[in-house]
Amino acid sequence: MSLAEHFEMPSTLESVVKRKEWELETPSGKTRVYEFVPDHPVSEVPVLLAPGFGGTETIYEESIIEFVRGNRRKIITIDHPKFGGRKLREEENTSASTELSRRKETLLSLISSLETRGIEKIDAITHSEGTINLTEAVEKNPSSFRNIVFFAPAGLVDRTNKETFRQSIAHLAHNFFRGIASQANTPRSEAEERRKKTAIREGTIYVFKNVIRSLEEIFGIAKTSLKRSLENIRKSSDRDGLDLKIIVTVPINDTVFPLEEMKETLRELVREGVINGIITIGKRGDSSMGHSAPYESKDCLACVGSLFGTLEEKGSPS
Repeated sequence: MSLAEHFEMPSTLESVVKRKEWELETPSGKTRVYEFVPDHPVSEVPVLLAPGFGGTETIYEESIIEFVRGNRRKIITIDHPKFGGRKLREEENTSASTELSRRKETLLSLISSLETRGIEKIDAITHSEGTINLTEAVEKNPSSFRNIVFFAPAGLVDRTNKETFRQSIAHLAHNFFRGIASQANTPRSEAEERRKKTAIREGTIYVFKNVIRSLEEIFGIAKTSLKRSLENIRKSSDRDGLDLKIIVTVPINDTVFPLEEMKETLRELVREGVINGIITIGKRGDSSMGHSAPYESKDCLACVGSLFGTLEEKGSPS
């Protein structure tokens, strides 16, 4: 039995987390959607988790359960397909690579499916590349979203528009391998070590399921700048009275997309009122709260999820 099928909740409500899943047909191929539902949710609005590169439901499962336990919110996530699908139409293939366009269209298919199930509004948490995929989906359909929290976001690096493609790939590769090196000697509990091994295994399977599509994905990440898309989302929100809120959370010790390499872009976005705030997470030198925290640390998503309550009460975090 999956860990998520029956998970005891330590509360007076004696709730359990129920796991559901269904098949979804998308322009990128068939895939699976997963729901984790508390018995007594505090909100009817679900939270969509947009996974990062190589991210599957399997690697996020324990963190998702802690999120549901800690926040009493339904969370929905998806495995991005690696095979099948159709050729994208010109108006669909608008991302920095075809594979990123496929992932955007997959999320748009999910949003459409949720609408047919009576879900009109969604909150969202993104991780890494998931920030690109979700932002591009929100740009196409902003009215479906309410509050969004980016974690360790891709697509906001200051120098992206100033570099050649080769330079962008080299920097991304350098940061990725620097992250692996910094994590190598980090003390971990037995559970954290197990989750890390699961992530490595699942990520390796993800890449080799379709190497060409994986490379397309990586190349697209390296060249994506989300500044204009975010500006368009803010314009749509203001024009249509959507009151859509976006918070960026950045692990201080993220070596893949370091805060130092995003400062200029983030300052502009805050100054222009495009995003509602920036929150840094972790302590200097504590590499456990880094880029991989949403699945290596089972408490990370639960902590980030608490921001939704702040957004609803105050409009933006202090």
